[in-house]
Amino acid sequence: MSMVDGSGHAVVIAGAKSVEINVKSDILEVSSPSSGQWREYIPTRKGWSTDITNLVMSGEWPSHKSMVGEQLTLTFTERDGNTQLSGNAIVTDWRVVGTLGNLCQGSFRFLGNGALT
Repeated sequence: MSMVDGSGHAVVIAGAKSVEINVKSDILEVSSPSSGQWREYIPTRKGWSTDITNLVMSGEWPSHKSMVGEQLTLTFTERDGNTQLSGNAIVTDWRVVGTLGNLCQGSFRFLGNGALT
């Protein structure tokens, strides 16, 4: 997984332990003469978000912290190297967990800003 920062530089999120991509659709409740007592819905707008857990290397904290509130371009590539998804997203959360005797772990939460194509 890589991202492009505000200055156009590609940044790879090293040691990504897990990547979760969520795509959802809002729905609108509608009624019709044929539905009677049953609810019916139509899909409306779509949105996406992603959560990424990664290893945090020494010295990365200041740059990761400063990314919160920034818009980036994210590119997800499958292991085969052929299939990609890409989209703009805003960094909404950054979290780091340091436990004595373990590697330091971090996580990012991104909120999609437009289509994921």
